[in-house]
Amino acid sequence: MLRISSLFPLVVILSLTSVLMAQQTAFETIDPASQQILARDPVTDNAEVKHILIGWADLASTRGSQADPRAAARSREQADQLATALLLQVRAGDPIERLMAQYSEDPGSASTGESYTATPEAGLVPPFKELSLRLQVGEAGLVMTNYGWHIILRIR
Repeated sequence: MLRISSLFPLVVILSLTSVLMAQQTAFETIDPASQQILARDPVTDNAEVKHILIGWADLASTRGSQADPRAAARSREQADQLATALLLQVRAGDPIERLMAQYSEDPGSASTGESYTATPEAGLVPPFKELSLRLQVGEAGLVMTNYGWHIILRIR
């Protein structure tokens, strides 16, 4: 006779597997170089980074009144294209502060050009933090979070 209590360990294992799989897919990126960066070990435990946040309509609908109108009017495909184009501009040396002011939907840094400090303990979304701690100074990458695409440049 199979008892429910004997199924408990299996349920726990399946639940943990689901969580781990969800974490892995959250770290996906459409940029092969960023995928390689995410695959390497952290290079620091304290990174100063600037970023550009690009969202899209499906994400904006979950943010309600906090949604940026640009994101609300953009499809996922358009966001993918814009994020990729901005990443190429940052990698080519375009000033990220100018791009932040023009494109970023992050209310905390877009208009000021301010940076964020990423540490293992920082209260940042995990994919943002993980990419930031793996970037070399001057290196840029792209990662997706529940807020959208983040084009991240490590400045220190």
